[in-house]
Amino acid sequence: MAQDRGPRRLGDFVAFFLKKNGLDRPVKTRSLAASWEAAVGDPRLATHARPGTVRSGILKVEVDSSVLLQELGFRRREIVKRLAELAPECGVKDIRFVMGSPRKAQ
Repeated sequence: MAQDRGPRRLGDFVAFFLKKNGLDRPVKTRSLAASWEAAVGDPRLATHARPGTVRSGILKVEVDSSVLLQELGFRRREIVKRLAELAPECGVKDIRFVMGSPRKAQ
């Protein structure tokens, strides 16, 4: 780093270090989990699906029912748009729904 740039905030260095080393993901995941129910819009649906990791802008979501997987699939674009509004720092551009057991993970 160049010495002539002047003083910098310690938080900027910490954020840079965490992002560079992939350690900022847990913080982003918590932000995403907090926004999930509002993005889905129906608490009954949201409790049967658990957002996971975001890789290359694609959020992986585990769903415990094939019927709900299909329903959420129909609403995918709407949910992505809401997540972009509610948790822009997560960088969600698309969602991939997969069968899983989200109740056990909560």
